[in-house]
Amino acid sequence: GAACGGAALPLWPMAVGVAGGVYGSVVDSLFGATVQYSGLDPERKVVVEAPGPGVRHISGRAILDNHLVNLCAGAVTAATAFACSAVAHS
Repeated sequence: GAACGGAALPLWPMAVGVAGGVYGSVVDSLFGATVQYSGLDPERKVVVEAPGPGVRHISGRAILDNHLVNLCAGAVTAATAFACSAVAHS
């Protein structure tokens, strides 16, 4: 580990943080791909979050918007971190 005042710092907090970040990103991606609508508007040549005339469905169902996907993914990640912490300290 890196030295700070002659003492080596443990690397496990950084490893836990990186693992939590990767986990949260995967959860967010899975939610986004399944419960957030994505479609292609060929006229404007953009990806849109809502079905409409001429919009071609790419993935997901129109259940949550991006803000709610982020909220739910954050909540699931936080709950998982809490559960892992409780198990680690039991």
